[in-house]
Amino acid sequence: MRLSKLAFLLSFCTLFFSNAFSQTPEEGIDFLRQEYSAENVFIHFDKDVYVAGETVWFKAYILAGEQPSPYSTSIHVELLSDSGKTIDTNILPVFAGAAVGSFPLDRNATPKTYTVRAFTKRMMNFGASYFYEKRLQVLSPVALPVTAANVSAYNISFLPEGGNIVGGVPAVVAFKASNEFGEPVAVDGDIIDSKGNAVVSFSAVHDGMGKFIFLPQPGEQYHAVYNINQRKDSVSLPAVNVSGITMLMQDNAVKRSFIINREKLASEAMNPAYLLGVQNNMVRFKIELPKKTLLIKGEIPEKDLSPG
Repeated sequence: MRLSKLAFLLSFCTLFFSNAFSQTPEEGIDFLRQEYSAENVFIHFDKDVYVAGETVWFKAYILAGEQPSPYSTSIHVELLSDSGKTIDTNILPVFAGAAVGSFPLDRNATPKTYTVRAFTKRMMNFGASYFYEKRLQVLSPVALPVTAANVSAYNISFLPEGGNIVGGVPAVVAFKASNEFGEPVAVDGDIIDSKGNAVVSFSAVHDGMGKFIFLPQPGEQYHAVYNINQRKDSVSLPAVNVSGITMLMQDNAVKRSFIINREKLASEAMNPAYLLGVQNNMVRFKIELPKKTLLIKGEIPEKDLSPG
């Protein structure tokens, strides 16, 4: 479907500022790939529900794309209480993109839902919204319900087009929801501001993915309240920036195009600027942006892209 192709397109479009790196765009994107390419963490647990006094055994997988990550040599895995307090922390060595660890549960642990959070140092560059999280239910030894094995965990990510949310500039935000196995799940919800007002609603269109547009206010903080399989939860959206560049992708049956808004550009020193198309870690196209134009429109040169 066109939405899945659009989501794929967003994965390789980025803005590059030449003076910020004193490098060519090609050298710059290689630098970005080496220093900041995103990792994903997935954790396999020996079971979903535990009894106080048991040990939580797990194996973490650190991926870059679809391959074991060559970047991180350690991973932080934390056990959090239902109030977000850190109960235990493991800093584990990573070998061939994997790490093994455990959390011994206190025999007097209060029956409740705990959270396991995992991240690498590299993932911290992208903010806590990229961290892996899973909820684990811990029960009293005398109260183990028959339905306990049905507990599931879900993940949802919110990705602003162009990478930034800038106050006073319309923002298009893509999202994707999945279960603990990485499989897409249906999701819907609302974006809420700090005063508790619903700003915009959202709903997945295909494979747990969708997008919405809203006008973020300077200094405001937003979070999403979402529903997956009749379970409600919330997560913070990326912070609203004072300045920056935003990018809007448009997709129809004929062409794909972009609109770049530079009205909130922080400094003229961020010129020249380029739009780079990166696919499979290779620069497929490079477009230099006009220096004096604040609102830039153009088409994606699909002829330069590989099939897929």
